[in-house]
Amino acid sequence: MKLNFKKLSIIGLAILGFMNSCSKEENEIIPDLPSSIVIGTNASPEDVKEYKGFLYTSNFFTGAITRIRLSDLVTSSFVTAPISPYTAGWGLNIVPSKNWLVSIANKPYDFNPANAVDQMGVVNAYNINTGALERTWNMPSKFVGNAIDVDNTGNIFVGDVGPDARIIKIDVATNVVSIWADGTNFTDGGFGLGGMIFNKTNGFYYSQNKKLFYVAIKADGTAATSLQVNTAGVEVDADGMTWAGNNSIFYNFNDVFVPGAQGITHKIVLSNATTGTDTNYQTGLRDCSGICFSQYANKNYLFVCESQFGFAFGVDTGSTTNPYTIKIYKQ
Repeated sequence: MKLNFKKLSIIGLAILGFMNSCSKEENEIIPDLPSSIVIGTNASPEDVKEYKGFLYTSNFFTGAITRIRLSDLVTSSFVTAPISPYTAGWGLNIVPSKNWLVSIANKPYDFNPANAVDQMGVVNAYNINTGALERTWNMPSKFVGNAIDVDNTGNIFVGDVGPDARIIKIDVATNVVSIWADGTNFTDGGFGLGGMIFNKTNGFYYSQNKKLFYVAIKADGTAATSLQVNTAGVEVDADGMTWAGNNSIFYNFNDVFVPGAQGITHKIVLSNATTGTDTNYQTGLRDCSGICFSQYANKNYLFVCESQFGFAFGVDTGSTTNPYTIKIYKQ
């Protein structure tokens, strides 16, 4: 067989050019995200989660969920406002093993424990690709869901901000809803839980009565007794909370019942499970609520909702700053 070296050379150069082209695309440097993302008017974002290049935000007053594609910042409706009594969208999270976005939907709540009656909330699971509702779990009586997180086996845990201090567990294998931890597990008792996050290994951190607590998961899956975290006297009054790896937590403080900008993002660095240093990370935010630490395009970002709830509760006068935005801080 006689080889045509000229043709082989041309083919080789073509293949090399194709490989170089692919290599350039794979190694293309993606610009940093901007310092904020516009999510529309009257959005009232309560919580925020990033997953596979998309950002999701819940609407505190309508229960709708907005989705933002981070590659081009295009905003779209992921879940429309429900036609049901549960029109208040609170916590969001992802169940990767089920391909779900899970959302807490409550009846409108004014933070008066006397008004938390009957069934106050549900947890909905939406297909992360289509937005289709795949499952709904009813929460216990008087339960007002706030924070929601997922353990390493995919089970869902929901913190109660209503009159009772409780963490509800949803077993995704059996669909059983149970009280995983109640007042007997919590050192301080009193009003319900604020922010709550899973530490990605063996327990949960949560805020209650301006203190931070840690509750471990025992070998049999039940809740250990909660232990207060020593933060050297710094009050931990958290709404949204996120785990940022390296034994660190970010959380948002707001006080919607005090006029003016009452939003601060804090960072806690833990030296062990029950000792941490709390510092101010960002001040001057407008009643910040949900917060999410995530990696996008191989870069770490912190996403922060500015809910502006002071206007909604009649504490701040005038109108909200529109359009609403999600603040972004590169780590």
